[in-house]
Amino acid sequence: MSETISGGYNELCDVPGGVDTHYAFPLRDEDGVSTIDTYTVVDGVVTALTLTSGFQSFAFNVEAETGSFTVDSIGDKATGSNAYTHTSIMIFHGNTAENLVNIHAMNVGRHAVIHALADGTFELLHMTNGGKNQSGRASGTAYSDMNGTTLTLTSNEKLYAPKIPANIVEALLIPAS
Repeated sequence: MSETISGGYNELCDVPGGVDTHYAFPLRDEDGVSTIDTYTVVDGVVTALTLTSGFQSFAFNVEAETGSFTVDSIGDKATGSNAYTHTSIMIFHGNTAENLVNIHAMNVGRHAVIHALADGTFELLHMTNGGKNQSGRASGTAYSDMNGTTLTLTSNEKLYAPKIPANIVEALLIPAS
């Protein structure tokens, strides 16, 4: 990875913020074995990502303007270190049995998350170390309160969140054979 900048910045046209859909997949199976078959990043873009046989990514379609993520650089000048903290936030409204089972699986496993941004692009977080999920279930008090769960996945990673093309995201939705 280059340690020198290779270009400048030009302000882009205005685009909407937010995340429309989250796609998650486990990085390890129940025995701790990697579920990643291939993974390559070139110039800030994922050029290859496939999962081992039987695994796939799942789409989590959330209410508009409720999903988000951050990628913050961490490190210290004195130690010469650099890394990134990835944080993904998903809000699941309602409390179906299927949602509760999936939330528990997210809590005990380590997952990567692809975020479909409202601007039509995709970014991949938690790919090396996997996001550790903390969930907060709330029933609400008033009828107008949220009845659902907030999921917050965090990980420290060596790499920022690379872009990932739509065709790779779509291929991950099909179980690997």
